Amino acid sequence: MAYEKRDLSGTLFKNDRKEKETHADYRGEIRIDGRDYWLSCWIKDGQKGKFFSLSAKLKDGTAARPDQAAEFKQAVKKNFPDADLDDSVPF
Repeated sequence: MAYEKRDLSGTLFKNDRKEKETHADYRGEIRIDGRDYWLSCWIKDGQKGKFFSLSAKLKDGTAARPDQAAEFKQAVKKNFPDADLDDSVPF
């Protein structure tokens, strides 16, 4: 059975091409509202312990509208209420 992309779901895999500390620990993809995004994930240490820091970029290369970041965060918070969305990008 082939993998079927579904809205509001995605995959992450360990980044086997990581060459620098700033490169993502995990990479993958996610589909939100029918649009495909590249997904990057870093494992970080914070005041409450280890956490995941995420970044998403449209796969089709089009420029994201400023409101898309807010839409993305709302979709993640709705579907993953325990997610701690850190706005910092480690590069």
